[in-house]
Amino acid sequence: MKTSTILKSILGTTALAGLFIGCYSKVNDSHVKHTPDEPTRGRDAWMWVETPDPDYFSFHQLIAGEEPIDYLSDSNPMTKRLQLWLDGIDAYLRKSHPNDLANVPKPLVKIIENSEPQAFASPMPVCYQIEVNFAADTMPPPLNAVDTVYMDSDGKFYPWDSSYPCVEGTSPEETLRPLVKYLTSKSPACKLTLSGDGTNVALGVNRTCERDPELTDVLQAKKLVISQTSNKITVHTGIIKEMTEPTLVAVLAHELGHYYRSHITAHSSEYDFFYTMDRHNSDRRPIAEPSLKTPGDLAVNAAIDLNNTQAYGKINAQKMRPELFIGAGSAVQEVCSVGSCPKECAQARIHINDPKVNTALAAYPFADIAASDYSDFETAVFACAEKISLVPANGKLTASSISWEKVESMTRDSLWVPSSLAYFLETDWFKGVVKITAGRLRKAAPSNSTLKEALIQASATLDRLDSENLFHLKRAKDLRIGQYTYEQEADDFAAEALAGIGLQPLLIADANAILGKNDETTLDGYQFGIKKCNDLRSKSWIENGVYTFVPVGDYSEAHHSSCYRIFNTDREIEAHKYEPAATIAPLLSESDWLALVQKSLP
Repeated sequence: MKTSTILKSILGTTALAGLFIGCYSKVNDSHVKHTPDEPTRGRDAWMWVETPDPDYFSFHQLIAGEEPIDYLSDSNPMTKRLQLWLDGIDAYLRKSHPNDLANVPKPLVKIIENSEPQAFASPMPVCYQIEVNFAADTMPPPLNAVDTVYMDSDGKFYPWDSSYPCVEGTSPEETLRPLVKYLTSKSPACKLTLSGDGTNVALGVNRTCERDPELTDVLQAKKLVISQTSNKITVHTGIIKEMTEPTLVAVLAHELGHYYRSHITAHSSEYDFFYTMDRHNSDRRPIAEPSLKTPGDLAVNAAIDLNNTQAYGKINAQKMRPELFIGAGSAVQEVCSVGSCPKECAQARIHINDPKVNTALAAYPFADIAASDYSDFETAVFACAEKISLVPANGKLTASSISWEKVESMTRDSLWVPSSLAYFLETDWFKGVVKITAGRLRKAAPSNSTLKEALIQASATLDRLDSENLFHLKRAKDLRIGQYTYEQEADDFAAEALAGIGLQPLLIADANAILGKNDETTLDGYQFGIKKCNDLRSKSWIENGVYTFVPVGDYSEAHHSSCYRIFNTDREIEAHKYEPAATIAPLLSESDWLALVQKSLP
């Protein structure tokens, strides 16, 4: 299996733990209630793991690749200061809920020298010396075994690379039996059975349990790896420099929400469900409303598509959508590479490869350029495209014919881009954008006789799809559809924890305002920017005498918009009636905090 595949399976949950990193998974229903008396999602030992430094360092280096990670020492004054706050929140929770936290290791902070404003809890792979037996799909069963398999939080199995670091798990039967019970309750069709005598333990997996295609013919594995929530809370120096001490404590409290609630080990059915936002939030976790699943899912897909549209720069009076720019240029390049193409295409090929033209096109379509420079490109490409016949998917590529499927694939696997854009090609951002674009172009597949007509029709179809997507976001706003994510839960937890140690619970909203300070209104007004947000917040969310429901914004992103999170935090504090405890929190003065930042950070 490719390294990236197994890491994505593990790191889907790393993403959910970071304050600025997100992932999305569709779910159905959940009736688990979150109240101030439930600081953890469960009490079982399989949810957390005390992670030795060497294992933590090795795993994070694996994620980072070749780029070295530099950590501040545990003796650094800033590390000590942040650990003081973690200890304070931990002590408050253990005093109030000793039984809930009996199996939760003490959280420890690690600071990384990195300018990105991030903080996160993370998974740690844990290896158990137990046999895994897969039910055979054929008779007689294949005599095929692997050394180790990985099981994710939904009970899906993957091959495991033995070179990856993992913590050695202890007491496998005692530790894993509650996990098997939990997964069986969430996915009844997948039958997992744990048997053993305390020394020799085996996990049985039936045919309906999902597994990676590489495990299709595997009958047995000698070891099992699962992800557990590491007790290390990672903080970048970049986010420390962005914050005051009180708002940084709010960030830590948010990450501890991910840690104590062990979001990393949660089955996907526990989060991302849809519910109706009432005038006031309830003091309990909302319950999924099945009737909102369809409009909610449509809002998720609409946000994905519209975010993709907004990644491109539009130019006034252009006839071809910017999403088609790379595919159209690649089509000119391609038809002329297989034979004697029409003279208009030969001329267009010379034009788009001219160094001066490349310089003028710069990083378009992901950056603005002069309308005249784009117009010259479009004119040259359209002159060629008018001479190119559009053939069916299985039609032959010639010097005068091409299929739409080929144009779509060349958007993803580019044969031509302006030279200034070449450095983008291997970035994850570029690959993610063009992958979504290719899928949208598939939906916009035209049925015209020439490539020019096809490009114009596809552009019109993309315009129509954008209008439909805006309708889905408007409908979600009108229906006041909320989406309960682990980020919302972590914000709620943070507000409670801050109040518990004597700080203002609204600090979590203030932290989100700082991190969203550059946010602009997007998604055609369905995601509020920070300027509009601050104005509404100053008026207690009343505009023209009417209470304003701030739209979720990007339903495809677990963090949603900063404005929605600020709005929802206000509502949560009101619902739970959080008030700072009489405890005097040991905050530094502003000048002492700035001195500590300057002294302790590189």
